[in-house]
This record gives sequence, C-alpha cells and structure tokens, in this order.
Amino acid sequence: MKSPVIMIGLLGKKPMHKSEGGLLESEMPEALADESVNKANKANAVLKANYGPSEDKMRYCGNCEYFNMEMPNLGKREGYCELWEFKCMDSGLCAAYEFDKEEEEYSEEEED
Repeated sequence: MKSPVIMIGLLGKKPMHKSEGGLLESEMPEALADESVNKANKANAVLKANYGPSEDKMRYCGNCEYFNMEMPNLGKREGYCELWEFKCMDSGLCAAYEFDKEEEEYSEEEED
C-alpha cells in the first residue's frame, strides 16, 4: 500500500484573493485595476485603430467579439476590449471590429 503524498506549496507565494466580480485578482486585467494603464491603452486604440463613437447601426463595440461585459469594475454600458485592453463603451467602434459569431449563432437558434 502506498503512503499518501503531501504536496507543499512554494514558500513566499502570496495567497490569491477574489475581487468583487469573483475573479482572482491575478486574473483581472491591469487596465481595470489601474486607471492610468486604461487611459494609455485607450489612447493607443484611438491612435492605431481609430476608436471612437460609432455612427453605424450594425457595427459597434457591444456586438464585437472582443467586447467583454463580464469583468469587474465596469459601469453601465461599459465593456472590456480584450484586443486593445481598455474599458470601452458598448456604442463605440474601432477598425479592429469583428462581429461576434457566437452571438449570431445564438440568435439564429432562437429564430428556429
């Protein structure tokens, strides 16, 4: 019969704590924890991808595949752009926009 194996964690490793949104702190993007990082990343998206308000009724951040509303520290109608790594508005748009195919498939299933 084998004896039980006891595993000891690395010494000095800090325990992880959950944030309000349920994510472990290490999983929360830096831009959501640090407003200066968020501003720098947003400025980068404006400069490189022309991020700004959308005038197109079909294309906007809210239905982009990179738009994530399931992050902590987001206000109403805000999401986290996983490509440019900043808080964006659901009504915004940038040149890197890609339609969320999962959303389209889900709505097609509802119509059947």
